[in-house]
Amino acid sequence: ECSWALTINEESLHVSAIGFDPDAQTKEPYAVYWNWESGFEQDQIFEAEKIRDHNFRAMFGAWDFLKNRSVQKERYRKAELCWAAYITGKRESRRLMGDYILTQDDLTQHRLYEDGCVTTTWYLDMHFPHPDNARFFPGQEFRSAAYDDPDIKRLLPESPNEMIRIKPYPIPFRCFYSRNIENLFMAGRNMSGTHVALASPRVMNTTAQMGAVIGRAAYLCVKMECSPRELAANHFGKLKSLLSDPGEQTGLSIAGERMLQGRDSMLGEIKWQIRKYTGMPVRRVAIYGASALGVALLLAMGWRSRANAQRLTFNTQRSKQGL
Repeated sequence: ECSWALTINEESLHVSAIGFDPDAQTKEPYAVYWNWESGFEQDQIFEAEKIRDHNFRAMFGAWDFLKNRSVQKERYRKAELCWAAYITGKRESRRLMGDYILTQDDLTQHRLYEDGCVTTTWYLDMHFPHPDNARFFPGQEFRSAAYDDPDIKRLLPESPNEMIRIKPYPIPFRCFYSRNIENLFMAGRNMSGTHVALASPRVMNTTAQMGAVIGRAAYLCVKMECSPRELAANHFGKLKSLLSDPGEQTGLSIAGERMLQGRDSMLGEIKWQIRKYTGMPVRRVAIYGASALGVALLLAMGWRSRANAQRLTFNTQRSKQGL
């Protein structure tokens, strides 16, 4: 037992900690997901330890209940808690400002700039305390929700009830270097942007692009003996040219090797995911080639009727599996 943890019971676990549909055919209430988050109304900098410790109180409270008092405790009798992150994963803290600050209107109105260089495609995905969790743990919420959560549509009918989706948007290079520290680049969630704007480019695919751009920009700054601002103002064409060069890497990546080893299950999973999310049959999916960058796929789709299309977009962030 854990005396310092949050006190959780059957009702609060099912309703507010995990989310539980009493009408579901398969009652599996104890799966943990991304939405265990806390610190919503707290100072992300000066109360970071308090926020981290509260996450532990929630986690060990749920574990204590499952092992000792749950109606299914026998099922978890031999279960072990192997690992827990002790470093808080932050979405944002101090705000660094560049020569340009990305805003919500830039993304929703698709304002384009000549120095756009990192493409963000994720919607404006804002998280806030889950109303059910707030009912059981007011001021101590540890489960979040997003606008498209079915519970939000049920509990908060006045909410937008949908994510704010955007077109693929190239973020300006000026968001990636400091306006007042001459030689400071900013790649990742510390880029120059507002609280709402960061809800789109915060994800790993986009922040990885930032790292690739900043790495090449830093190389040019050293080579040309200029600051990031001077690079943006006078030599951005050279950076664009360098970004179009894929570079070289020898050997197959670890991810590529794993994909080749499990090709049959991987191809079957791809067919299932596409059919699930699009409703369209997949005529053929095969491995087209493999390189150091990964595995290339050949995909043949089938439409129910004749269709004319000017553009097809394959959004690799559509599902949890990264498909």
